Amino acid sequence: MARKGNRDQVPSSEERLAYLEARNEDHTRAVGELRGDIRDVRVEVRDLRDQMDRRFEALDSKVSRHFTWLVGVQVMTLVAIVGALLGR
Repeated sequence: MARKGNRDQVPSSEERLAYLEARNEDHTRAVGELRGDIRDVRVEVRDLRDQMDRRFEALDSKVSRHFTWLVGVQVMTLVAIVGALLGR
């Protein structure tokens, strides 16, 4: 922390304290920005989870409908086969 013009001179306590206070303010500001960024990421992750939940619910509903149709077609096929065998 020596001055650029005179390398033999040691900075005074006031200069050192001012330097440390400025550094502390920089760190405080950086930590505040980091907290804000983390808060934003949490909101984005929460929104993404909500979107995923809605998509999975829609997919679940679609699969349930298709399963119902599949079971219905199989039952009708079974009834048709049994009817054909009994009609002989």
